[in-house]
Amino acid sequence: MERQRILVVDDSEFNRKVLCGVLQDEYDTIEATNGREALDIINKNPATISLVLLDILMPEMTGLEVLKTLNDTGISSLIPVILITAADSEEEYGLNLGAVDFITKPFDPNVVKTRVKNHMKIKSTRDMLEELVSFNMDKSELVWEATIEMLANVIEFRSFENFKNCDKIKKITRILIEKLLDDGIYFSEINEIGINFILAAAPLCDIGKIFIPEYILFKNGELTEEEFKIVKKHTINGQKLIDKCLNAVSEQYVKCCREVCLNHHERWDGNGYPNGISGRKIPVSARIVAITDVFDALITGRPYRKAYKPVEAIKMIGEGSGKEFDPIIVDAFIKVADKICKVYQE
Repeated sequence: MERQRILVVDDSEFNRKVLCGVLQDEYDTIEATNGREALDIINKNPATISLVLLDILMPEMTGLEVLKTLNDTGISSLIPVILITAADSEEEYGLNLGAVDFITKPFDPNVVKTRVKNHMKIKSTRDMLEELVSFNMDKSELVWEATIEMLANVIEFRSFENFKNCDKIKKITRILIEKLLDDGIYFSEINEIGINFILAAAPLCDIGKIFIPEYILFKNGELTEEEFKIVKKHTINGQKLIDKCLNAVSEQYVKCCREVCLNHHERWDGNGYPNGISGRKIPVSARIVAITDVFDALITGRPYRKAYKPVEAIKMIGEGSGKEFDPIIVDAFIKVADKICKVYQE
C-alpha cells in the first residue's frame, strides 16, 4: 500500500529535520524551505500530498499567506493544513483561513504523531465518503446502511471523549421514542418522520465535530469565546456534510439527519444555537436527540471534568425542562430513566 506523503514547510532546517525524523517511520515526507516553494510543490500535483505542516513565521511568504492562497483556490478543503507556531496569537485567523489544527514549538514528538495520525484518518475517511458519493449509486437499503455505518465510524474515531457509542445512543433514543408513542405523545409527528430514520440520525448529531481542531477538542479547561464559536459551527458543518454525503439515499432520511445535525443544540426557550429557534419550531427529532445526547455526554468524562453519576445526570435533565428541553419529552425521559441507565450498566 502506498504511503501517505506529508509536506513539511519551515525555513528552519533544524525544525524540518526534527519533524521529518518524527514522522518518517509511518509517512513519506517532502520538504519546502519557504511558502513559495511549498505552493509550487502543491500546485504541481496536489493529489500526492496528504497533509501539510506549515510554519507561520517565514521570510518571503508567511504561512498565513500560503494558507490564504490555498483557501482561495479551494485546495485547503482537500489537503488538511496544520500550522506550526510558537505562539497562539494567530490561531483564530489561521482557523478562519482553513487550518485544521496547530502544533506549538518546541515539538513534543508524541503530540506531533498523534495530531498527524488523527488528521490522516479524517482525510482518509472523508476521501472514502467523497468516492462513495461520486458513484451513481442505487438508492437501495444496502447502500443506505453502508453510508450510515461509515458516517457513524467517522464520529466514533474522531470523538475526543471516546463517548459516542452509536449503539448506546440508538438504544436509549429508541426507549424514549417508544415511551412517547405509548403515551400518545407526538405520535403523528414521529411517525411522519419515521422511527428508524430518527434512530439512525441520532448518532450523527455531532458529525460536524470532525472539522473542529484538536487543540480545542483536547483542551483541558474552559473554552474561550472564540473557541466556543468554532465549536458551535459543528451544527452547520454537520448539516453541510450530510447534504454532501447522503445525496444518494432516501430524501426523507437526509431530511431527518439535517434536522438533527442542525438543531440538536437549539433550546426550548430559544437561547440555543445556531438559529435561536424555540419550542415546537424545533423539529421533534432534534428535541428527542438533544436529551439523549446530553444525557450520554453527562455520564461520560471529559478532559476538563469527571463523569456525572446517572442519577445526577437525570436530575440535570429534569432541571432543563422548559428551558433547554421540551418539557413533555423530559417527562417521558424521566419515566424511562431506569431503563436507559440499564443500557449503560450492561
